[in-house]
Amino acid sequence: ARVLLEASALVWKMGLLENNGAVVTSDPGRPDLGFFLVASRTLPRGALVLREEPLLRVPGGAGRRRLPDAVRESASALRLANLFVPSPGSSEVVRRLRQQAPSGEPEDSILVRDVLHFNSFAAGLSGADEVVFATLSRANHDCAPNCMVDGDEGTLRTIRDVANGDQLTISYLDEASLLLARDARRALFQERWDFLCGCGRCTATADDTRRFSGCNTAGCTGDLLAEETGPSSPPHLRCSSCGSLASAQDCQRLLDAEAAAAAQLSKAQDGDQEEEDQGQQLMRCYMFASKHPRHAVALELANIFAFPDALPAKRTLLAGLEAILGDMPCQLAIDERRELAEILAGRGEKEEARSILEAAAAMASVLDGRADASQVLDDWEANRSSSSPHPVLPATVADIAAAKPDYDLGLGAARPTGAAAVAAAVNGSAASSAGAAADAATTALVSASVPTRPPPADGSEDRPPTVACLTLPYALAAVAAAMAAAFLVRAVSARRSL
Repeated sequence: ARVLLEASALVWKMGLLENNGAVVTSDPGRPDLGFFLVASRTLPRGALVLREEPLLRVPGGAGRRRLPDAVRESASALRLANLFVPSPGSSEVVRRLRQQAPSGEPEDSILVRDVLHFNSFAAGLSGADEVVFATLSRANHDCAPNCMVDGDEGTLRTIRDVANGDQLTISYLDEASLLLARDARRALFQERWDFLCGCGRCTATADDTRRFSGCNTAGCTGDLLAEETGPSSPPHLRCSSCGSLASAQDCQRLLDAEAAAAAQLSKAQDGDQEEEDQGQQLMRCYMFASKHPRHAVALELANIFAFPDALPAKRTLLAGLEAILGDMPCQLAIDERRELAEILAGRGEKEEARSILEAAAAMASVLDGRADASQVLDDWEANRSSSSPHPVLPATVADIAAAKPDYDLGLGAARPTGAAAVAAAVNGSAASSAGAAADAATTALVSASVPTRPPPADGSEDRPPTVACLTLPYALAAVAAAMAAAFLVRAVSARRSL
């Protein structure tokens, strides 16, 4: 065992290009954690902790194809690195992986597949490649991580202040999945990696994603959080601000409304539903979400469907990220802020658009290790100049650019999100004023919102677009909006008790 440990340590060190404050260690009292990373000094937010060459990179990922010889030849180095892989006898996931492997595949290929599944990061275009590192792959998961890994750069960087001796953690889930309810997150971990998350968020008494508005204490604006009281008992709802408990009657009413909204959201994501049926489910779910905008159901509705309109959906998602994850920098928040700034620019709300874009750049500067946000803004402007213009209202963007040239409100060749759909609808309409353009965009979004698949649990690719395409000609948008309004009226009547 000692020889194996020394050999593993040698492999860990061979790929390291830079180490500014991390050590690999283990905890005899927690053998389930394996070897993990701990800070060897105090690290400020945005600090580069590790830079490393990969042990293995598989273009396009392993999938179910037979692995090339060059990939199989990495098995020896992977064995020496001693990365975590559960035994087939104790892991249903490992057994499933081996059943799905091509028939007759050699043992070395099976080992490579197992290591990739449990230890790889996404890299390359759209995160299609899988990359494994001897040291970075030792970072354990936390639903409130203090670090992030860049698979292409081979770096580990802090996204919060880290004290000496603290474990260096990352998220195995994308940011949108971190906003799911605790039980939903744990189900993802169990299905994908065969472990039960024991981080602070998952073991806390209260689930910080099940947030209900409506504390009855005079003057209190806190959210009611669901607190588990036992395996067979319904949760209590306790105010996160004043600590008061909701009455049993209010608790039951809110929990029933939550269950109904979650079921409606699930039905809306069923690809076999007719558009009208889906619209009704979304409207009913929105009646709950509008009253409890920081609840996991409201955030999922905003992220997947951008419902009922891109502007309020993005505000809801950003407020939820802040309420649950604090000021943690993440790509989802950056993207949402940039797109929100673009929408506001199109409506002529220049000052707010400028402020939101600055906040996005400040967050991006942490993730990219930049000295300040101005460098990020300069890069965004350069990328915008060298790529196809994003479909926005050029005159409005030009006004802001003239006022302060550093502020770029275009997103380059970004994916077609709700903001892009807004701009496309406006540019395709005959709207002659900012207000009319905004109304046209809103109408188009309500009629065009379509279901998309949920974000991948392993973060292997970009999250899906909130709006996939315009499904009706613009000339029929008013009809679609009228239908949506009718759904809303019926939903209001049906859900007045919420």
